[in-house]
Amino acid sequence: MSTESRKLITTLIIVASVLLTPIAVKQAYTMRGYWAFGGEWFLIPLGLLIAQFWKDVASTMTEEMDKKKRPLPAVNRIRAKHKST
Repeated sequence: MSTESRKLITTLIIVASVLLTPIAVKQAYTMRGYWAFGGEWFLIPLGLLIAQFWKDVASTMTEEMDKKKRPLPAVNRIRAKHKST
């Protein structure tokens, strides 16, 4: 996965959490019937947490995929050859 697509997905997650927070706040206040701070305010930090988790997982997966594409160093190829016989 390219760096640009990781940044795009991260940005979309953050924007979605910021845009959904006012909707959730309005709905919660309507249901409660009074002003209070509840879990609806947790949407922004949750979005940031999910975005960071996404970046870390995608980065790790990319690194692991790159490792599999690289050829083994000569010493490891010789060891691998002897183990398989």
